[in-house]
Amino acid sequence: MTAMNNLILGVNGSPHKRGKGARLLRESLARCRKERFQTELVHLVDWETQFYHGNYTDRTPKGMEKVFQLVDQADGIVFSSPTYWFNVGSLMKNFIEQLTVLNFRKGEYTLRGKVAGFIATCEEDGGQAAINAMAAPLVHMGFLIPPQTMLFYNINMAEKSHEKWMLKDAPYVGLNVVRLVRLTKGQDWGYE
Repeated sequence: MTAMNNLILGVNGSPHKRGKGARLLRESLARCRKERFQTELVHLVDWETQFYHGNYTDRTPKGMEKVFQLVDQADGIVFSSPTYWFNVGSLMKNFIEQLTVLNFRKGEYTLRGKVAGFIATCEEDGGQAAINAMAAPLVHMGFLIPPQTMLFYNINMAEKSHEKWMLKDAPYVGLNVVRLVRLTKGQDWGYE
């Protein structure tokens, strides 16, 4: 149905490349590939960058050129972050702040119409709060969020979840991101 030219980017905001969040992210991306989409995985811990400068310039942060190029090319992005103190991890928080540079390039919302999915891992509580901390600014930037693409995985509760749903849902995050990309690609999301 879809040619292999669509791109879904996975962004791992954990300092651990082989942790639970990274594994769930890889499962999500595997489902995207099964749907004939290309995927790329970025581990934010590999990209040294300064903190967001706080002004609305189009200056790409030093060291983030390749990551920003992938974000620009991507039709959809699956964001994965650990939960620290009921919030998103600092690597992901800084990355989302840095996206402001891309979003306001040439005074436009250039990320508008990209599709997003989310994975958050937690040990106790706060997974949904971490997802909300990612989703809220991205929706304002113009990202679209399909149903059932906000997976929080409680490491201590996964085996006890209803029908072990936490263990099964990561591929559906990728699938639903792909489905919304197919439905909306080429739409104009600008103001009239």
